[in-house]
Parts: sequence; C-alpha cells; structure tokens
Amino acid sequence: MTRIIRDWQTDDIPDITNIVRNHLFVSDYSSEYFAWKFGHTIKHNNEVLKTRGLAAFDDTGLVGFAAAFPYKASDGSVIWNIDDVIVRPDMRRKGIFNDLMFALLKEIDQRGEDSYLFSSPMALHGYNRLGYEALSNLPYYISVPSWEAVLAKRGKAPGFVGHLIDTVMPKGKTQCTLQPFEYFSFNNIADTSLRTGQFYISRNEEYLNWRFIRNPLKEYKTYSIVCGKNTMGYVVFAGQNIVDFDVPMQYFESLLYLSKKYFIGNNIKMAHCMCLVPKCIDGIFKKSSFIDWTIKARPFGLYQPHKMMIRSANNKPGLDLKYKKWFFTMADINCGF
Repeated sequence: MTRIIRDWQTDDIPDITNIVRNHLFVSDYSSEYFAWKFGHTIKHNNEVLKTRGLAAFDDTGLVGFAAAFPYKASDGSVIWNIDDVIVRPDMRRKGIFNDLMFALLKEIDQRGEDSYLFSSPMALHGYNRLGYEALSNLPYYISVPSWEAVLAKRGKAPGFVGHLIDTVMPKGKTQCTLQPFEYFSFNNIADTSLRTGQFYISRNEEYLNWRFIRNPLKEYKTYSIVCGKNTMGYVVFAGQNIVDFDVPMQYFESLLYLSKKYFIGNNIKMAHCMCLVPKCIDGIFKKSSFIDWTIKARPFGLYQPHKMMIRSANNKPGLDLKYKKWFFTMADINCGF
C-alpha cells in the first residue's frame, strides 16, 4: 500500500476534523478550530514562521497528521511545540507516527531549533526513541470540598459533592480585585515596572489575543488582577478551569483567592488548574485548598500524569540548563534560580 507524507492543505481540514471527531470521539473540535490553530504565525528576524502541518495518506485516504507550532522565546530564539500528532486508530502500529515525526523533526533540526511537547503516558516510549527527555510531570491541581468527594463520584470511596470552601484574602496583602476586559493590551495585563521576570516564551498582546480572544472553540473569561491602584497581571477562566495566569510571585496567593471567589460566585463546585509550575509554588496551592490530583488519584488508578518533554536541536545529548530553570510556568514568578 502506497503512503505519502506531504504538507497539509486547507482542503484536508474536513478530513482531519473527521478523524478527531469520529475516530477519537472528540466532538467539540471543528474545521473552524483547526483552520484557526493551523493559521498561527510569528515574526522572527526577517521571516514569518508558520505552523508546520503534515498529513499522511495511503490508498484509504488520510491516515494521520501532525503539527509543529513556532513560538518566540524571550531570549530571541524560536522553540517549536509539537502538537496534534494523531494517527487514525485502525492504522496505528504501521510506522505512520514515526514517518510524521521524522519529517517534522528533520525540518526543525535543519533550523537548529528545539522543540517541546506534552506526552500522555502511552506515548512516552515513542517520544523517548525520538530523543525527547522528560522534564517534569504536569501537575493537575483541583479544589473541591474534599478529595474523597471526587473519588465518591467515581465510585471509589464514600462521600458527597458539596460546594467549594470559601477562603479569605491572604493576610498582609493589598486588597485585590478582578476586573473583566475584552481585549489584551499591555495596560490591562500588567504595569511594566511591576513585572518580576520573563516567560521563556514571549507572551505578547498578539499571542494572547490569538490564543484567548479569537479562539473559535471555547468561551474564555479574561480578567485583570488589580491590587490597590496597580494592575498586577491577568487570569483566564474557561468554565471550571484556570487556564492561564500571569502574576508576580508575591501576589500568587491572592490570585488563587480571587479565583476561588469567582468560582463560588458562579456556583461552580470544582476548580481545576493544570499548569506546570515550580515546586516552590506547590505549597501555595496547598495553602489555598488545592490538591495535586496526579498524586492523590494515582493509588486508585484514576489519573496518570502527562509529562512535559524537551528535545534539543539535532538531538544533542543532555538538556540545556535553561530548560531546567524554566518549567513552562503560567505565572510570572521567580523561584530563586
């Protein structure tokens, strides 16, 4: 059977959507969503870098696809996010995954640039063989009346699902509030003089508006975090999830307090935050009655953590120290590195 790997085309999007919805049973991904996501571009030096999408075909039609998204790093380099690597279930274990990944990584290696991804447990072996190294588990923090309530919902332990426990504003902190906004601009993200560090990936207005304002799939709620007279950062909610935030370390506990207050005010009974954060911030989650579900659920077989994985340019041995320092945290914090 003949197989070809080529650049994906706009005409392929309906077939890509069909694989995701009908074979993987993810019903909320639309053709509009993939057109938006695959349209991601950045400007780097004198070139415009676009999302690299590859499609695999055989005599039966589209059998797999993969994409690499370029992001501009704060040190001026480019790093690629490998995402949406999907093979039609009936065509797995036929080398299609390797063909797609080899083709993507060949282009990235030719540019001398690094890549990262988040891997499910079942895909770890495949990514390890391609030279990816696990940097960290991806913690999954939840806040519920009790973690036993979550187990009870899954028939694992007695209990009940009640309401989120309210918290109080951290002592000694300036009174902070959430103020909604509809478009990211630097004024409603943070004041320049108050930023305490930099993300490894540049998070500018263009990226944030593309990610959260023009996303055709989800309804995000965006808020500035205002403490006293100063804008300290922002937080983004989607349903019961804290999906993104940027705030100086000293105001992180206030952020969690405001998030809990937001969820309680909207009668949301469980709060989620899946974000890769340094260990130094884990205690603040616990203090704010969030638990790491990846640890609590593991003995019951309810959750296996995803891992963040890094591959250095041309598969050079060992991870660059900058990745050891950078945990892809969604908060602008400094743990003393």
